[in-house]
Amino acid sequence: MNVIKLEIEKCIKERKYIAPLISIVFFIAISAYFASHDPRGRDYFTYTYYVFILNCRVIFPIIVAIFFTNVLVKEFEKKTARIHFLKPYGREKALLYKYIAGSVIISIIFILTFFVYELILLIVFKIKGLEIFNIYEFSFKEFYLRAYSTLLLQIVFLITFGAMVFIIGIITKKGIITILISLLILISEQRGLFLDIIPKRILFLSTAAKYNYMLQLDKMVYISYLYDLMLNISTLLGFILISFLLIRRIELD
Repeated sequence: MNVIKLEIEKCIKERKYIAPLISIVFFIAISAYFASHDPRGRDYFTYTYYVFILNCRVIFPIIVAIFFTNVLVKEFEKKTARIHFLKPYGREKALLYKYIAGSVIISIIFILTFFVYELILLIVFKIKGLEIFNIYEFSFKEFYLRAYSTLLLQIVFLITFGAMVFIIGIITKKGIITILISLLILISEQRGLFLDIIPKRILFLSTAAKYNYMLQLDKMVYISYLYDLMLNISTLLGFILISFLLIRRIELD
């Protein structure tokens, strides 16, 4: 735990959190702008829904890719990888500590930003209605359950995506190349290019924009939600194992 704390403090000291924080705040503000111009109604549900519908597929993942690239790949580019990965606790643990620290920081940023956004909606705009499209009738409690469940899934997806970025970064050792490959993977998934190889039901990238959980009236939606959550967690564990195998075999400059 002390090592993870040191990694978090290092990220804070080097201000690696500033770029993702500013980017997330900016794009959530853009979401609020578009929601305010939605002709279907200026309601609380619409403002929250737009956060997910506009950002989850590409914007948030790219922000996370840039952040995790800064956490790991910069060590290779600055030629400090040998120092950090040959410490007494070994390469695998050093990599894991960096990943956990990055995941903690990005999760806190998302949770706090989303919470503040929701608070602003309630206090400043005094938005109370949940009647999007005039057909979705949820209690306030049900709405919050769906909204924060969707946020949780999005965070788990993003840190899983971050684990994939770590794999790419270990292989390339180049920040720009890592980010470009991550972007290419996102675009390829949106165009359905992976579906010829990997069934959608076991492709974690297909869970990137599951904001529809906020809309479905059927209570069975939570079974589908739990499946997607477990898919991301199992994929995350797989990515970490692959990262361990790779970090053992590469040469550290």
